[in-house]
Amino acid sequence: MKLTPVSILILRLAVGILFLHLGYTKVQNGWLSSSERLQKSLANYERNAPPVSRWFIHNVAQPGVEVWSRCIAGGELALGVSLVLGLLVHLSALVGVIVVFIFHLTNGTLFSLNFFGNPWAILVLPLLLVLSLTRAGKRWGLDALLAKGK
Repeated sequence: MKLTPVSILILRLAVGILFLHLGYTKVQNGWLSSSERLQKSLANYERNAPPVSRWFIHNVAQPGVEVWSRCIAGGELALGVSLVLGLLVHLSALVGVIVVFIFHLTNGTLFSLNFFGNPWAILVLPLLLVLSLTRAGKRWGLDALLAKGK
């Protein structure tokens, strides 16, 4: 099946709106002003986490929880805006792939069969990969306008 420019646009907008929603929800829940929600999530993840995830939580996530809380909320918003506007789509989609992998590393599912049962892994990750490998944004988006200006 060949992806048409219209289907790529629809995928880009759908994933962009998803990330806008996720980021907006985190902003509404106070992630920019407090790391309390992230700290609770990390504590929940740690309960059943495999050793590599526990190491990541203790050595990366918890020491920078104040910064990570803001980065996660702001990053999801920025990724959503980038995809919806079609600006730096290739880079943004690749960053999105990294974000999804870090999420699964943190919650302990990256190295388990649960990874493939999670909608983030089975749906969003392949969509982000498709967006990073196609010309998403080069036809309808700010990337197209910037390319014309060269």
